[in-house]
Amino acid sequence: DEVWTLPEYETTCVPYYASTFRAPVRMVPHLWSPEVLERALRQLPADVKFGYQPGRRRWRMGMFEPNVCMVKTSHIPLLVCESAHRADPDMTERVQAYNTFHLKDQTMFNGFAHSLDIVRHGLTFFEGRFPIWQVLPQHCDAVISHHWENGQNYIYYEALYGGYPLIHNSHLIGDCGYRYHGFDCEEGGQALRRAFAEHDQNLAQYRAQAQQFLATLDPVAPVNVRTYTEAIEQLYTR
Repeated sequence: DEVWTLPEYETTCVPYYASTFRAPVRMVPHLWSPEVLERALRQLPADVKFGYQPGRRRWRMGMFEPNVCMVKTSHIPLLVCESAHRADPDMTERVQAYNTFHLKDQTMFNGFAHSLDIVRHGLTFFEGRFPIWQVLPQHCDAVISHHWENGQNYIYYEALYGGYPLIHNSHLIGDCGYRYHGFDCEEGGQALRRAFAEHDQNLAQYRAQAQQFLATLDPVAPVNVRTYTEAIEQLYTR
């Protein structure tokens, strides 16, 4: 009778859904709560804390794109780190590209990776898939991300919840993080360098801004309850 979808799919999927299902398409809010993340964090050792820790002289970059289709891959995040490294070789301790282990034997990806200074200089490691709550506390200082028409991701929310600098190209997370546009990896490198220069000094403001945005995703926030309630009521009274 009706298709509900998220704002991130407005451009690519709304006409497709309407044509395929021959039904109206309604945009509804993306929802997220830290409950599942907090439950997982209780498994961490007592001396390991989830959350950005200021004061490091060099940063450890992490990227977590799934690399299973073209909408979320590590190519642009790697180029973002490459651009920042070329401009300031002293800011990078290492780059960890998670969910890429299955790509290491692919000729095209291998050629791309070995064209990068961050690889040739021995700074980049290609890893398997791990829960972010296991990785961020001990191995990453910043999260570098990229999407193509897929701008609402739990990885953004989890990074923001921990106060980690998020370098991203999403227009759907307010003013949070350090944004670049589209596929512009050079602008992304500038955003990463800006984060490296400013994040420690602005950490309190960054956390506050992130929490304000995350509150808008809360499943029990009145506006979200009202929006879904009205959608259900209108579906049955139409």
